[in-house]
Amino acid sequence: MAKYYINKSRILITTGVLLAGLGFQLAHACVSKAYNDAYALFKHGEYAKSVPAFTKLYNNGCPTSPFFLGTYYTYGIAVKQNYDTAIKYFDKFLDEKNLVQPRDYRASVYRSLALIYKEKNQPQKAFDYLVESAKLGNTESMFLLGRSYLSEDQPYHTKTNLKEAFYWLNKVAVLGNIEAMKLIYQHSLQNYA
Repeated sequence: MAKYYINKSRILITTGVLLAGLGFQLAHACVSKAYNDAYALFKHGEYAKSVPAFTKLYNNGCPTSPFFLGTYYTYGIAVKQNYDTAIKYFDKFLDEKNLVQPRDYRASVYRSLALIYKEKNQPQKAFDYLVESAKLGNTESMFLLGRSYLSEDQPYHTKTNLKEAFYWLNKVAVLGNIEAMKLIYQHSLQNYA
């Protein structure tokens, strides 16, 4: 009887290891020659050629490919601009099972979603995505967020908060953003330090 339990345990452990290995392979489906080739096309500006390559990778479960496809559809790069298609790809990229993706990719996705929802006239949703992007260190988002807190005439404005304006503008000013420095000076935001 003890031998039966040992064999059954081995079978369960072996099955578990195989399934975990398969899960690891699926989660890292982008570690392949096909991904390297698609990324090389992207890196060299051959966007029209990279779209079908990333689409094929997406259909094969590559967790990074939705980032590129969503970006292409957001800005109309080598495809017809389509915000709904971009959102579909970004939702897949941001899926909670896909959290191992690079931080800067996630920040860029949130920045793109902020733009999309601003264009769709959903200011609160646009603002919320801008905040997420800024929190992940996207300097463009930090600047836009800081500016948005200044006044109603700003694209991502939801409320005026000069202390928050200083916080975000100062973050990019210390990185050398001259426009942020000017805004801090013009609005006397250094008083909120």
